[in-house]
Amino acid sequence: MSNSPNTPSDVIKHITSDNQLKVSFVPSNNPLPSAFCFDKKKINAFVLGADPSNFSDNGKTVFLKTVFGIGSGDNRYFRDILVNLKLIGLNLEDIYVQNLIQNFMDTETTDNELWSQFAEIWLPVLKAEFDKMDKKQKTPVLITAQKIFDFLLNKGEGEDKVENYYTDKKTKILVPKDNNRLNRPIVPFFRAPVYKLTKNRWPNYINKAKKIFI
Repeated sequence: MSNSPNTPSDVIKHITSDNQLKVSFVPSNNPLPSAFCFDKKKINAFVLGADPSNFSDNGKTVFLKTVFGIGSGDNRYFRDILVNLKLIGLNLEDIYVQNLIQNFMDTETTDNELWSQFAEIWLPVLKAEFDKMDKKQKTPVLITAQKIFDFLLNKGEGEDKVENYYTDKKTKILVPKDNNRLNRPIVPFFRAPVYKLTKNRWPNYINKAKKIFI
């Protein structure tokens, strides 16, 4: 999009000045959730979430301090992703975790009809953030949700069923940088229970992912 906001604060100003988007925006006195990373010089993979929106406090929003609440002592948001990471040879020390949309909204990802509009505004900021750490755009991004994957794929690249990436129907699980809007290699790495990695459930996917990251 033209005249894209350049910083998270620019994005928030843009959203809160938009009559449609500001209705779904959930304001907070707290800072936006920060990205998680042990060491930016030792990143083997980026992990990308959709957004921090949740209603985990009896229907009320829990304002997470870090993406997926990593390091907060409440591991329910990232627990299954971490299990999957370990099965392909990665751990917390190897990754940089961020959300595509960094602000909270009043609707969770799956049911949010405005999600793509928010994502469109945040995309340039996310790309700049990743490119600052990886200027050659070679470090792969693990995509944790179908909605993110569909949003990022270039037109015409999403015709194959996602299941094909987890089976032998796709020889490669990595989508090249020229085929997606993030302009770096991306890999479907969904946190949905159906895609939970186990050695007897998705062995082909695990082996292909290990070749990328080990």
